[in-house]
Amino acid sequence: RNEMNRKVREKHIIPERGRPLSERLANARWIQVTEDERLTLITCWPYTSNTHRLIVIARPLPLQDGPGKDVE
Repeated sequence: RNEMNRKVREKHIIPERGRPLSERLANARWIQVTEDERLTLITCWPYTSNTHRLIVIARPLPLQDGPGKDVE
């Protein structure tokens, strides 16, 4: 089992409802394969509606070798 701690690095709220198809397709970049390691969460916003998308991106924290020591 590979556990890794992650930290939120980016948060975006982008309009969705009523936007042109070209804009919504461009926003699909958030769900494409990336070259870096990340965890991406996409959900509707606000929670009572679906007018926008909330995108949260977390990336791995540096590996630690014992308490408080980063591995180079």
